[in-house]
Amino acid sequence: MEPLHPHRVSYYRIVKGSRHLVATEDVDDYGFYLGWERGEPVTRPAKDYACGLLDEHLDRGVLLPRLTSGERWYITVHRIMPDGSRRLLCEVGANAVVDDGGIVSVSPSGQPATSRRRSA
Repeated sequence: MEPLHPHRVSYYRIVKGSRHLVATEDVDDYGFYLGWERGEPVTRPAKDYACGLLDEHLDRGVLLPRLTSGERWYITVHRIMPDGSRRLLCEVGANAVVDDGGIVSVSPSGQPATSRRRSA
């Protein structure tokens, strides 16, 4: 079955001012458009959603032993068109906050971090 909403998401770690591609994944997801209202740029909800995907990607644990708090990331999201071409949907800088318990938050650069942990 053909995907209905194919997107390519690329995650870059920023090291000494340079972007280093860490992973790319194709997702069939409409979440980039949730909360979007006509007349506003689609990039607003898409950037938040892209940060959520980075959070999820990091939470899978592949990079956790090497993650440090305050790491900067860069995420690009392209819509994959029916002819196979790609159109840039959004690009966003992100900050990852981690501690001994794992990921605390991932938020767009310049926005306050919000913890995803529940208080006990």
